[in-house]
Amino acid sequence: MDRTDFIENRIDVVKNIYTLYSYTQSSVAEDKEWALQLYRRGKCYVVEPFGDILLFAPSRFVGYKNNTTEKHTSDQGNGMETNNKFLELKLYKETADEFLSKQFEQFMTSLGIEKDTPKFLIPYNSNVDDLQKKHHCYFGCPTHCKGQKDIAWNGFLSKNLIAIGWDDTDYTNYTIDEIKQEYTCDSKEKKAIETAFTLIKQIKEGDVICCTNNHYGLWGIGIALSSYKYKEKIHYSGKDDDGDDSYYSHYIDVAWLCYKEKRYISTSEFNIQSPEKQWPPYGTLNKKDGIPQYIYDYLLHRNRIHMENNNKYEKYIKLLQANKNLILTGAPGTGKTYLAKAIAKEMGAEYDFVQFHSSYDYTDFVEGLRPTPPDNNGNIGFERKDGVFKSFCIKATRNCQKKFVFIIDEINRGEISKIFGELFFSIDPDYRGEKVLVKTQYQNMIADKTDPFYNGFYVPENVYIIGTMNDIDRSVESMDFAMRRRFAWMEIKADENTEMLNELQEMKDEIVEVMKRLNAAIWDENTNTGIEGLNAAYHIGGAYFSKLRLYLDEGHTNKKAAYKHLWKNHLKGVLFEYLRGTANAMGNIKKLEQVYYNENSADDIEG
Repeated sequence: MDRTDFIENRIDVVKNIYTLYSYTQSSVAEDKEWALQLYRRGKCYVVEPFGDILLFAPSRFVGYKNNTTEKHTSDQGNGMETNNKFLELKLYKETADEFLSKQFEQFMTSLGIEKDTPKFLIPYNSNVDDLQKKHHCYFGCPTHCKGQKDIAWNGFLSKNLIAIGWDDTDYTNYTIDEIKQEYTCDSKEKKAIETAFTLIKQIKEGDVICCTNNHYGLWGIGIALSSYKYKEKIHYSGKDDDGDDSYYSHYIDVAWLCYKEKRYISTSEFNIQSPEKQWPPYGTLNKKDGIPQYIYDYLLHRNRIHMENNNKYEKYIKLLQANKNLILTGAPGTGKTYLAKAIAKEMGAEYDFVQFHSSYDYTDFVEGLRPTPPDNNGNIGFERKDGVFKSFCIKATRNCQKKFVFIIDEINRGEISKIFGELFFSIDPDYRGEKVLVKTQYQNMIADKTDPFYNGFYVPENVYIIGTMNDIDRSVESMDFAMRRRFAWMEIKADENTEMLNELQEMKDEIVEVMKRLNAAIWDENTNTGIEGLNAAYHIGGAYFSKLRLYLDEGHTNKKAAYKHLWKNHLKGVLFEYLRGTANAMGNIKKLEQVYYNENSADDIEG
């Protein structure tokens, strides 16, 4: 059946893209599967920037006004009609590009879908480079007028815009300096005017826009779909302080995506503390250089991490961003690898993972020669191949606005100086980027001039490295001081990272108490007592205790038996290795067993 309710502008399209994406994140299984089927069957996809990511949606869904499951199912229409409408209205244009193909692949992978590259429609006045630009987050208060913020916000929402006031001069062709010369008011007001116009003239398509109600929450979150515009009295913002009608004329088109019918999105829904520190206080327009993760989480329906975890990850993220390289060290089983991946996810970064070992070398990590298949004469040749880290850096150069985290598990198990080679110099935070190029061992064999490292290798600024290591492992290489100083270091305590026990549900608190009791017997940092020769580095982490799930039945009715299996099959062995060759080793093992089962006091443990 033919449909006539075609979209009329990009706002209609963006809202539809968001609607369909929201279905894929729905807790209603039928809605989610229906949306995924549309993604699977799509042949042409509309692309829109949402901050620093791209969202895709099949054109036949997004081409009709306010499309929903109900509307689309009952009256699908012809997909070709929508494509023609996009071109006719000059809203989108067809583009084929390697970057878009890779972004599409990543997007579909996140939905659990494998699909060949389709056709793409991108915004008509944009190019692929525009879609890769870094975006910002802007916080706008709807008005300075007392008691009129609700009226002003409703105007923003109904007209799909955000606006600022002051005068009725069209500043479309003005520079910021020219705008400043227009005002002769006192310095405080002039500064506010300069700030507001500087920001609104900076906003570009794809930036995230938040309408804030001071410290209480956000009225809405949306995506900017234009640069600065002017239309006299486009927005009514209520009565000013003198009782006169107040109108705004300077505005940006916004597709408002997240909002509530009444009041606002509360700060508790973002799982953040101290809201006054999260977004700017009362004011007309403010800017954050980066898009806060809690905004992305809310906008994209990502699983919220509890407030305490946000705060926890924040200190690691700040340390990593400041130093580029971070080592997580700690006792066995403290969840260092788990934490490294969680940090990368919390940063919104793409990450890769490798584990060092004694036979790992430069050719695996950076580049090396690999044999080629035999030719017709049976002769085998060799060709240069990029290693895992160099390939990762190439990927990072092609998406400069995105963060990339490379995780090296058991970093001290390999011979680091040989693995890194000349990259020993390149990973230094002070020598990142193209300003310092390093010639790799096989540099002269790179013939492809499009290779980003054709003239020399460098570690991109958007690449971060997290290594994990265990200092007490006697079978590994020590890390030399030159390498150590290139990393920030953070020790992970056994009781810091217990999220891995969450799947044990109601037993978690009990398990944590058992873990703390056993570790205090190994070495109590408060009293500096425990087993002679051991210290906190020998504590047993949550990863060991998470193995209880291997032995528990569905209702956790066999806890006693499960604890016995955990001790016999996992804990006893590692503790024996700790104590091997020490005085009274077996006696101390027995006493640790008693502490584990709470059969005796830790005071009885002998030194």
